[in-house]
Amino acid sequence: MLTKLFFTLLLIGGVALFYRAKRPPEVIQRKAELSHTETKTPTFSARFIAYSFLTVTLTLSSLLFYLNWADEQVRVQVFVINSETGESREYRAKQGEIAGRSFRTLDGRYIFLATVERLEIRQTPKNLTSPAP
Repeated sequence: MLTKLFFTLLLIGGVALFYRAKRPPEVIQRKAELSHTETKTPTFSARFIAYSFLTVTLTLSSLLFYLNWADEQVRVQVFVINSETGESREYRAKQGEIAGRSFRTLDGRYIFLATVERLEIRQTPKNLTSPAP
């Protein structure tokens, strides 16, 4: 996720540098001559468009970063079930702490599943907020 954010910032920086580059003097002089002969009409400048794009990009990337973070903070019930014996153990963990065949519980224990165990994840009921023993 941070890679996406850094890439977005790099892209925005590149666009900003591109528009800040000085134009050749003949282009500036020609533009000045045209502005004296033509009537002023309201137009969108490239700077306004660039800053608008920058604002929209930063806002959307911040929103997506927050939504991803919020999804990872959801507390869930994790059931580790031994497929040979049928024995089931319950744990509570955050959604973002579950990775493949291992996870970290709310009380800080790291659990690694054996090859004969399977993992079930369920939403935690609202009245169960404390970690399981």
